[in-house]
Amino acid sequence: MADVTKFGFNKLGDNNYGTWRPRMKGVLQAKGYESALTGEADPNSSKAMGLIMMCVQDHLLLTIEKCANAKQVWTALEHLYRQSSTANVLKLKRDLSTLDKRPKETVSQYVARAREIGDQLKAAGSKVDDDATWHWQSWRGCQTSMT
Repeated sequence: MADVTKFGFNKLGDNNYGTWRPRMKGVLQAKGYESALTGEADPNSSKAMGLIMMCVQDHLLLTIEKCANAKQVWTALEHLYRQSSTANVLKLKRDLSTLDKRPKETVSQYVARAREIGDQLKAAGSKVDDDATWHWQSWRGCQTSMT
């Protein structure tokens, strides 16, 4: 079971950077700490760092604990998760192209799974054509549910 933050979303783990990043950025924006992600000497850096550290799974703490400021933490996590390796991109594209609607899955759950893979592809630096991908996947889901 994934750890959930006090903000209501899953802590950053091995497979959710694509959705964690905008949510975490939203939390930092709401608190007024977003500028700490771009400035080395931002006065809110330690507060932003603390929030980020509370929103990652334990095994990631070793990766970021030696960072001096929030910008370094953010950059370290980006480098760790923005895997642009060919193997990762190919795996995600295969996952998206073979995605089928599960028997008891709602359409919104199915679309959310497709979008999660799309978000991971974008995070890996791969260009994703939203319209073509989601229309094709929606049709594929309809075909699966009709059989």
